[in-house]
Amino acid sequence: MIDVNRLRVLVALDEEGTLAGAADGLGYAQATATHHLQRLQSETGAVLVTHVGRRLRLTHEGRYLADQGRALLASLDRVERELQSMTDLASGVVRLAAFPSAVAVVVPAVLAALAERAPGLELQVVDAEPPEALQMLRRGDVDLALTFSYPEGSDDDAVRRLDLGDDLLHLIEPAAARAGTGGGDAQAGAGAVGGGADEVADGADEVADLGPWRDATWVTGCERCRAHLTSACADAGFEPVVGYASDDYVAVQALVAARGGVGLLPRMALEAFTHPGVRTRPVRAQKRVVSVCTAGAPPYGPAVDLVLEVIAQRGWVG
Repeated sequence: MIDVNRLRVLVALDEEGTLAGAADGLGYAQATATHHLQRLQSETGAVLVTHVGRRLRLTHEGRYLADQGRALLASLDRVERELQSMTDLASGVVRLAAFPSAVAVVVPAVLAALAERAPGLELQVVDAEPPEALQMLRRGDVDLALTFSYPEGSDDDAVRRLDLGDDLLHLIEPAAARAGTGGGDAQAGAGAVGGGADEVADGADEVADLGPWRDATWVTGCERCRAHLTSACADAGFEPVVGYASDDYVAVQALVAARGGVGLLPRMALEAFTHPGVRTRPVRAQKRVVSVCTAGAPPYGPAVDLVLEVIAQRGWVG
């Protein structure tokens, strides 16, 4: 394999015309430049330079390698510059996969913090549920993944996981629900980002057991959420009757409000949006864990490390 530094000496000799000029331009001693040329000839097995009087001249083979090397070095320099710009805080790019409610709640706070600390840094965000996000992370399609997991879920040894906090689950009922279904007076949500969850969490009655809703029609979310709902209902002694399913937390609430069913949604989803036609109450001992995941061992480069730090500082308290 041709050594890049030795190739630079040959190209510099072709451009400067003298070995002294080539060495000076590269910041080498002339003896070092001579050594590089000798080693390059040995590596290639070709005679690259010849003496004409006291001067060195490139042979036909040497000129060919210098011409090709010039293009190769220019391409390598360009790649190095682009790679530097990708990881530099002034102009870097970090790719993040995040589940929908995290895109609505966590990511905006991260973007605001980055705008202050590294305004030139670009955060590219793709909406992906945890299984897809982790798959993208393992493939190298993204640098970081915001995910969630339930207690019954399995760990993925291929990624590093930093837990940000618990996201408490809430029972979602039609706003007209009464004591007969575990409720009190109806409470409408705020219907806006960051509003409804705070209202329903403060002073709301906690649901101790899902048993009173064994005969209800349930609206479920993603595959992981449905598996956890089944597990939670099994703990209460019944299997849920699922009438509707949607990955969209806005749609889940709309279906509950319109059709009179019930569902489980995490607080983060309710912080992003609370439908005015539903009431929500926290369910005892029901939660998911929100995490940020990386692949491989740190450090990950200045840009990724900064985004990881900002996400960890933002955290999540459900």
